[in-house]
Amino acid sequence: MTVRTRLRGGSEARGARPARDAALWLAAYLLIISAPLLLLLLGVHRAPGRGFVWDFSMALGYAALAMFGVQFVLTARFRRATVPFGIDIVYYFHRYLALCALAIVLLHVGLLMWERPQALGPSDPRRATAHMTAGRAALALLCAVALLALVRRRFALEYDRWRITHAAISVAAMALALWHVFAPVWTLVYLMIAVAGWRAWLARELAGARAAMAVYAVQLALNLGWSLLFFGGRMIGVAFAEILLLLGAVGVNVVLFWRIDRAAGWLLVPYAAWVAFASVLNLALWRLN
Repeated sequence: MTVRTRLRGGSEARGARPARDAALWLAAYLLIISAPLLLLLLGVHRAPGRGFVWDFSMALGYAALAMFGVQFVLTARFRRATVPFGIDIVYYFHRYLALCALAIVLLHVGLLMWERPQALGPSDPRRATAHMTAGRAALALLCAVALLALVRRRFALEYDRWRITHAAISVAAMALALWHVFAPVWTLVYLMIAVAGWRAWLARELAGARAAMAVYAVQLALNLGWSLLFFGGRMIGVAFAEILLLLGAVGVNVVLFWRIDRAAGWLLVPYAAWVAFASVLNLALWRLN
């Protein structure tokens, strides 16, 4: 093999790596946003008697939420995600996929209005449930973000001021969307956390589960601390460091409760999954800012 052949082979190998990484990132993106649709296709958690249109609308809503969550990651400039494509392509992808996600949300709402309008409840926020009002507010903010992005150049909006406004409205919209989607189940999640602690205490009492209950108390305190830092103080970087501690504490808590009572350990798994998801969003927002 000549030197020229070896150099050519090395160049081809280096050129193939970005293409492979790009394909892997695209596959990961498609998997994330299509997961709710795949769950619908497999019939997971399908409520009997509600019909395909209802289920399809719910799946569209979850897929749109996943797409908007990935939008924060796209603009956080993670090197491994941007190198295979280039930052300009990533930002074009971010812009047009945001419009697609907004269209999916509008389709989600339109299908509900057509299939079961009573499920939307009253539009008056004084009479509507809090999570439905949060959903309507999130949709209004998302439309505002899209409109600002489309008219920025036409009205010569100053970039830095527009970028800060864009980020602030996007974060508010995402927070309201998460409240809209997860608020109905948060009562169940916190109930599961409480039942897990009760089962662990019942199995060993405090003297026999001292370490596990201490970690249980610590992770609850860290949970409160993260909410105060992230939502109250808007200290996104400090909140990210704190939520990593929370994630570690919840993981330790799951293991300790599992050793005492397996059901108690399993009851904390959905909570751990939510904290992991919130950690990724917190990191993306921190990198964005």
